Amino acid sequence: MVEYHEQVSLSVTRDGYAWQARRYPAWRPLEPVSAPALEGRRLFVVGDSHAAAYRTMTSMVARQTGMEVRQQDRGGCSFVNLLRASPADCQDFIEDALSTIEREARPGDIVLLAALRMPELRGFDWQQQDAQQVYRQLLAERTPTDAQASRDEADHVLGRLQTLGVHVVIDAPLPLFKTGAYRCSDWFNRRNPACVGGLSMPRADLEMLRVPQMALLADLAARYPSLTVWDPLPLLCGPDTCSAVEDGEPLFFDNDHLSGHGNRVLLPSFRQTLIDSVGSAPR
Repeated sequence: MVEYHEQVSLSVTRDGYAWQARRYPAWRPLEPVSAPALEGRRLFVVGDSHAAAYRTMTSMVARQTGMEVRQQDRGGCSFVNLLRASPADCQDFIEDALSTIEREARPGDIVLLAALRMPELRGFDWQQQDAQQVYRQLLAERTPTDAQASRDEADHVLGRLQTLGVHVVIDAPLPLFKTGAYRCSDWFNRRNPACVGGLSMPRADLEMLRVPQMALLADLAARYPSLTVWDPLPLLCGPDTCSAVEDGEPLFFDNDHLSGHGNRVLLPSFRQTLIDSVGSAPR
């Protein structure tokens, strides 16, 4: 019966094409896009589960442009998370991914470093706790020692990649939410305590939570010519509010991972970012 879930379910989450960030299927038609600058290049995608959550977008851009995607991801193991040093048990994964890129990448290829670069909002009692107080607490948890460790790790990774002659794209911190869209979109979950935080956030609050990360990204971009910072937040938010579900379509699957629809919303911007990142540099 599981395989028929999408056909028989009454849930608003039954549309897997909209909700799930799946690799774009080979049988589904997709119009090619003329992007000579990208044809034949490899796109290396590395990072935590948020790298995996881009799989719809990256597989689509590969189909459209003739690129080849190489992906390595592990949940909880980010590259250049901008908040603090990556966990000790991720170091082998990080080294393996970097070594793979050093071994296989050609000059002119592109590396996407994807990660959760925001303090998580899940796990708080939003009925009892003041949101602004929680935000101040989260910002204070990034100590000067953490800030320096995140900078040192970024320099280590970007320094190694820059010597390869590859182009590096880092996604700026995306929106995130107090509750998960997939769990909390149906009417019968509206009274669920896990859903009390709601599926929208004031954009100003999210901008505040990413101030230190954006400052570090600006510094890194100034020091590493090969680095392009791609910021999807303006594409996922209105002027005042960021919503996990917009006009009945999910932009996010849970608190902070993109949905399949969210991937497709970002696709044109991501594709153009790749084109711009390679520019007219020689192959």
